[in-house]
Amino acid sequence: MQKLLRIYVYTWLLILMVILPFFSFAEEEVNMPGFGIQPIRVDTEISEKILIQKTLGNLKYKLTPGDAYKIVIVIDENFTQPLVLDETYNLEIPFLGTMNVKGMYFSDLRQEIIRRIKEKKVVDFVDFILAAPAVFDIFIYGGVENPGYSTVTAINTLWEAIVSAKGFKKGGSYRNISLTRKGITNHYDLVKFIIDGDFTQNPRLEPGDKIYVPHTEIVSEIKGQVLYPEKFELIPGETLFDLLQMAGGYMPDADKSRIEVRRINEDGSVHIEYTEDAMAAQFPLQNGDTVVVNSALENKPMILIEGALNGKPTSGTEPVKIQDKLLVFSMPYIPGSTLLQMLDILGGPSPLADAEESFIIRDKTNERVYVDVRVLWETRNQELDVALEPRDHIVIPMKNIMVLVGGEVHKPGAFPFVNNTIVADYLKLAGGIDFEKADLKGIYFIDDAGNKTKVTLETEVVMGSVIYVDRSVLEKATFVAGKVGIIVGLIASLFVIAVNASDIYANLR
Repeated sequence: MQKLLRIYVYTWLLILMVILPFFSFAEEEVNMPGFGIQPIRVDTEISEKILIQKTLGNLKYKLTPGDAYKIVIVIDENFTQPLVLDETYNLEIPFLGTMNVKGMYFSDLRQEIIRRIKEKKVVDFVDFILAAPAVFDIFIYGGVENPGYSTVTAINTLWEAIVSAKGFKKGGSYRNISLTRKGITNHYDLVKFIIDGDFTQNPRLEPGDKIYVPHTEIVSEIKGQVLYPEKFELIPGETLFDLLQMAGGYMPDADKSRIEVRRINEDGSVHIEYTEDAMAAQFPLQNGDTVVVNSALENKPMILIEGALNGKPTSGTEPVKIQDKLLVFSMPYIPGSTLLQMLDILGGPSPLADAEESFIIRDKTNERVYVDVRVLWETRNQELDVALEPRDHIVIPMKNIMVLVGGEVHKPGAFPFVNNTIVADYLKLAGGIDFEKADLKGIYFIDDAGNKTKVTLETEVVMGSVIYVDRSVLEKATFVAGKVGIIVGLIASLFVIAVNASDIYANLR
């Protein structure tokens, strides 16, 4: 028994080893055009069951010699008869005799057979089934990767014939494909099938079909502000308008008034012509032409605005996130525009703006025009508004958003300002108080004029504060020593202020 089981297993293994190479489970690479978008996915294999389902779902499947059918009739018992359509188009049908079905579609024949049998005989059930569509060879040659005979079915199309030949060779035309059938040649354009959904350009195949893929005659490239910048095949007589249509049309910022066409002359030199969208349909293209659609913004003067801005329009009712970084925007110059209009677009100055120090740099003269953007923004006083000029540079500096800590701390310096913080928080950032030298009752805020205001560890810190921890009485041996202590304590802080200010203004220039 075990010996028989081994023989059985080995026999099936041998069978699998023989038949598995004929099945491909991986999708093969097929060179099909992308038509300016992603390459179109193709199925290189399809099961017979799916072919039959496609055929039954297609009301216009034309009967083809080689089709295999089954007729099923149930009276007292099941009766099944296989049928094959030969070249004469004659079918010998039970109870009906011989029928010539040339030129008929499967759905029409099925309805006719069912109707006539039911009229002639009382039956419990009758059906006419397509067991398998006709299988035959076609010949495909020219600009395809694998020319020669291909085995197809009557449900396959021109597109699938190209797939069976592993797709197009480089330079193969997908817009002027010849299909010769019974001595008559027609030309088909797969662009119209894929882009426009024109199914007449993708006919179903018939026995004896011969397909020829010629070399492309005209290839033009389009660049710039179109939806699908790409190389496209054109057929003779097509124009710039057709190329623009295949490229998906213009992007929103395309300059339609000045379209550039670069053409290579016979001597190798490049000739550049300009046209406009209104003349595109009258502008023929040649092989090797390159079309460039520039942005409408490229040739227009811009306004540069940078600094402490909210960044987007504000409603006045919604909370606004305070930007703690300098924002930079490049906006197209519109004749008659003003500074206030530009502020409206960008949401106005942020709370961190050093509004009184704002200015506009004129491009032509390099002159600086100072304006308090906070007053302008809040009052909307038209007399304070400034008319903008091409290539103006608007600068809105940012306030110092650091907190400086000096005196008798271990690590004096500048630290980022954070809301809802107290003096103790910044003293920790500065390494803590030097208890051997510091006067714990001598902690101060120092203003721009050098005036000191005594604070405690719990005092809330505001933006731009300078915190100073004084020396103890024992450390103030002399007036000079005291002065030196203050200078030494503040020198790191002042250095950071200078560096910070330098960085801010460097970014604004």
